[in-house]
Amino acid sequence: MALATRLLPGMVVRATFFRGGKMSDSYKDKIDINGLRFASYSRASTSKQEDSRERQERDIREWAERSGAHVHEWYFDCASGKKIFDDRPEARLLMDAIRDDRIDAVVIESLSRLGRNPLDVLLTVGRLTGLGMGGLGKTMEMFSVYLYDLSLGRFLDMENSDDRMHVWMRCMVADVEHARISARVKSNFRLRRSRGGDTAIPTYGFKWHRFNDGVRAAIHVPKEECVDIIAEVLPMICDGYSSKEIRKHILQKFPDSEVDLPTVNMINTIKRKLEKYCEAFGYVH
Repeated sequence: MALATRLLPGMVVRATFFRGGKMSDSYKDKIDINGLRFASYSRASTSKQEDSRERQERDIREWAERSGAHVHEWYFDCASGKKIFDDRPEARLLMDAIRDDRIDAVVIESLSRLGRNPLDVLLTVGRLTGLGMGGLGKTMEMFSVYLYDLSLGRFLDMENSDDRMHVWMRCMVADVEHARISARVKSNFRLRRSRGGDTAIPTYGFKWHRFNDGVRAAIHVPKEECVDIIAEVLPMICDGYSSKEIRKHILQKFPDSEVDLPTVNMINTIKRKLEKYCEAFGYVH
């Protein structure tokens, strides 16, 4: 296996190690963790999973303290695992850091943090390490950084048969798990709709109302504290004002509001769901 190792800026040495089977001691010995500039990459699917980010970064910090690794940069994406790696903002910044030669290695909590699309994860691992891509590597931008998988407890070597199988298996398991979760969520949504309930997260001005009869599903109802604000927004939407103009008016109308005021994006959502808002808040246009 040929592995690129940086000694000095602009100097790259090709070292040959054991190929096939388990990663050899000689391979691990050649990687001086203390001398590498690490970047941490973490991911959570939604903003509600803030504890997931804290857990991932805590585990990486504890590993760095135990191993003596130096994590210089931290990257975190709030994005679905199905979203392509290159389409995530922090992932793009990570790639920029690699291009600028600011880091030598990337540490992840597990492969699932790179994504849950098997093909994309395989390409990402191959591109980052510059290993195991064969002729495909000639068709895309390749790098030569080390990739440390915290759940595995070592660096990944895509020219090692066991590691390739590990990556393939983990990707497939993650893909199956995602499909099962998606199926359960869709089934739950169908059940809610059959009981007259709402399925999406409440938009601005709404909140959940749950019934205690064990039959009816939870629905969206207006928030009392947002009634006056929505009463200002709806007429302006119907009169053709832009979202930025409405936002400016709301800020001037409620300068000392203790309630969060709608952002431009929230006002755009109200425009898209105008009929629902007019019906719920009793506005006739």
